[in-house]
Amino acid sequence: MKKQRQVKKLAVLAAVFLITGCIQTSIIDDVALIGAAALDRTENDNIKLTVSYPTFLEQGQENILQSDQATAVAKTIKGARELLNGSSQRPLKFGQIRVLLFSDALSESGVEPYVDSMYRDPSIGNRVLLAVVDGEAQDALMIRLGAGERPGVFLGDLLLHNMEEHLLPSTNLHVFMFSALNDARDPYLPLLLVKDDKLRIGGTALFKRDRFVDNIGIEDSFFLKLMVDEMKQTTHQFQIDEDGEKAYVVVEKIFSSFNREMTGSMEAPHFRCHIHFRGEITDYTGPLTLTKDETMNKIEEGMARQIETKGEELLKRFQSLGIDPVGLGEKYRSHTRDWKPGVWHDSIYEQATVEVTAEVEIVQSGVTE
Repeated sequence: MKKQRQVKKLAVLAAVFLITGCIQTSIIDDVALIGAAALDRTENDNIKLTVSYPTFLEQGQENILQSDQATAVAKTIKGARELLNGSSQRPLKFGQIRVLLFSDALSESGVEPYVDSMYRDPSIGNRVLLAVVDGEAQDALMIRLGAGERPGVFLGDLLLHNMEEHLLPSTNLHVFMFSALNDARDPYLPLLLVKDDKLRIGGTALFKRDRFVDNIGIEDSFFLKLMVDEMKQTTHQFQIDEDGEKAYVVVEKIFSSFNREMTGSMEAPHFRCHIHFRGEITDYTGPLTLTKDETMNKIEEGMARQIETKGEELLKRFQSLGIDPVGLGEKYRSHTRDWKPGVWHDSIYEQATVEVTAEVEIVQSGVTE
């Protein structure tokens, strides 16, 4: 019996060695880890794939970190990925990619084939950040950055910072694919602008399924974010009307939540997006005294009106474009067992009535209080 147990142990050990021997491994010093990639369309409808990866230059006893780029043109993204290795001294690996960019021209014809190719790759995480570039996507990888700065890290930090703490609705590879393949909602992505060798956030690119159809600026992106995200520690400047004069209020540490409700009939639904908003005033240009309750009530009412007006304007704009980034279709679908996407998109959604209500709470108005 003892001899049989020893034989079994040896068999298990042999199997482990055989399995581990079949696993393909990569030594970090022998490969180039791609941090960011950009996709453009050429004149003859080929795909141009540009990637950025870190390289190390030896100068004396020191290694200097810099970024290098490689470009390949092919009919498919898979083909372009294969061609990339012909221009690099080390194998290029996508396992650490953080950002994937699309040109606006490519996005208008649909990005699902390229996103799906990345999504199906087991070496690539589903939290890769996506963005649309106004113009050529590769230009965003060619901007001059500070010494040692890498485009993949810079772009990733720029997008994450603006989605988590500022004005952009949050999204990534997984969220985009979920919305693009969903018959009751549409996706959105950050829009990047490249000008004078500088890169900045331009707003939000709006999609109908996987096709880029329109965009909104930074200001409107904030109000879209209120209807799709729960904010934490966000900052925004509001313009309010005080007795016919404009005043500006900067609110920080914004926390918000939202919910969607549907009333009316299935043929003529009415949707209400309710937003609860809480924050602290840190700057104010108006003549009123912030320590008075009456003043705070006026400011809260003015901010609530602006949220409601802007929100309803956006919802009606989305209806006219036939897109649904807020997911009203999901709410409608949850009320019926006879969900017909064609009927919803062709006749019901555009005719539905929409309403935004806001409840604003200012918790404090600065240190002078």
